Amino acid sequence: MPKSKYSLKNNILGGAMLICLSGFVPNLSRTVRAGSATINAVGAFTEGITISPAPTAKAVQFGKLVATGSSGTLRILPSGGVSAVNGFVNGGLQQQARLLFQAGASKVINISVTGLQNTLPLGTVAGVASGIVNFSTVKVTGPFAGTKTFTIGSTKQSVALSSTTVDMGIGGAISWGPTRPIGTFNHTVTISVSF
Repeated sequence: MPKSKYSLKNNILGGAMLICLSGFVPNLSRTVRAGSATINAVGAFTEGITISPAPTAKAVQFGKLVATGSSGTLRILPSGGVSAVNGFVNGGLQQQARLLFQAGASKVINISVTGLQNTLPLGTVAGVASGIVNFSTVKVTGPFAGTKTFTIGSTKQSVALSSTTVDMGIGGAISWGPTRPIGTFNHTVTISVSF
């Protein structure tokens, strides 16, 4: 009898251990749960910036000038007006430049002007060229508030647009000194517009 009690005890303990260990076996038949969602990709292509000379003017035209003092200034305004100090216009065409401007759907643009310089080389008139002429200022108007002034070394200016397609008026100022200039000039500056 003692032997059979011992055997029964072992079986009970063995069975208890088996039940206890079965709690760590993963349930492989469990259903996998998943979800999904959708998103939209949205966008639009817009036009870039285009600038081209208007048919009415391709350059700032100063015309024929006479300096009446050893230093002075003559301005062609972006609106086309002329303003002079110690000098006057003596013929030729005076006219601002105009650029056809289109900026797509942008509301803010950056404008910069390069190529301005303090001393313009003068060509001869009747074999004579003398004096010093500066082209150091450009003024720009367009579909934005006010007139933007650019000088030598000035950085770009950001402007908010009131329209995306309009002409830009370009004016400039020349100055001279310390002697009255005689001669001709033909100089190029670059106006850049970007988003």
